[in-house]
Amino acid sequence: MLRAAGERVKHALPGSRLVFIQAMPALWLQAVYSGLEMNLKFYTDVALRVMLYLGQHPGRRSSIAEIVSDYGLSRSHVTKVVHDLASAGFIASARGYQGGIWLSKSPRDINVGALIRHAEDHWALVDCAGCALAAQCGFNPILAEALRAFLAVLDSYTLADVLEHEGGRTALLGGLYGGSGACPQ
Repeated sequence: MLRAAGERVKHALPGSRLVFIQAMPALWLQAVYSGLEMNLKFYTDVALRVMLYLGQHPGRRSSIAEIVSDYGLSRSHVTKVVHDLASAGFIASARGYQGGIWLSKSPRDINVGALIRHAEDHWALVDCAGCALAAQCGFNPILAEALRAFLAVLDSYTLADVLEHEGGRTALLGGLYGGSGACPQ
């Protein structure tokens, strides 16, 4: 695990220069490539956490309350994300006494790029809509190429790759928050 300035912890994905940073306490997931930052939405952060939690608890049904407790997130945020992930087919859910949530397929079959594309609804790196130079601007194709490269790296990983990287739940969460797994408020 690499330590950054302040209270940030970096987790590098194997074979890539892409690094996931968990900024505390804002909970923003950021992708960092060559020192430049691209912020993903808090919604995407929560979606990734839900998927990680479910992937770390294979073969059993989990509850929203468990995820809220372990990650210290808002119940309403987690509930909204879980409903969306279930509607999209990333997870399955059942109500009632025997209910819960679980991954709808193997972590090897869940592509990180597809998950992040689903959670993110805005991919414009620069807002060119009102710019008078947009039609002649040379940055548009460059930024489009950069975005394709960013997404290609994410597409090369599965949820299983992320789960296997740090050796499971204890290593993944214990190193971040002193063993508790809960995010500081």
